[in-house]
Amino acid sequence: MINNKLIIYNPFKKNDLNNIILKTKQEEKDYSSQKKRYLVAENLKYFSDLHDGVGLASNQINLNERAFLSNKVTYFNPKIIDFFGERDHYFTEGCLSFLGVNINTARFQKIKISYTSINGETIIKNLEDFDAIVFQHELDHVDGLIMPVRAKSKLTEKRFWDKYKKTHKIHFKK
Repeated sequence: MINNKLIIYNPFKKNDLNNIILKTKQEEKDYSSQKKRYLVAENLKYFSDLHDGVGLASNQINLNERAFLSNKVTYFNPKIIDFFGERDHYFTEGCLSFLGVNINTARFQKIKISYTSINGETIIKNLEDFDAIVFQHELDHVDGLIMPVRAKSKLTEKRFWDKYKKTHKIHFKK
């Protein structure tokens, strides 16, 4: 059963950027129930497909879960357990929560991860390149971090916000 009342969360429907679901860290959950894993996975897949995304975090669709979909794999209680090299791999990222605006971010090119799979198994594996970048982006979401915090510079972050406000005709209250 898919919860068809969920929508991709637009963080700027509120002016209080400190009180939004995208900035709320999702705590680890008990995913021992196969039914729970499948319900969360189905919601993530449905809305990712609907919006043609390569990744989608639970808090982007108002689910209070520590889970996300990345390149057609659902990760429950995901974490990075090791980094290889430096966070110096620059990549232009987009985000379903910030439609129409991309930003250059600094990411690790290779990471070692741990997560619970859709089958309830604990998986440990390495990810590289695009898979590693998308995983890090979605993990940021469930950690309550939004894309601009990974900007390669403060100037890049400022340009992101300026473009986003202009593109979406948003005016913030001071």
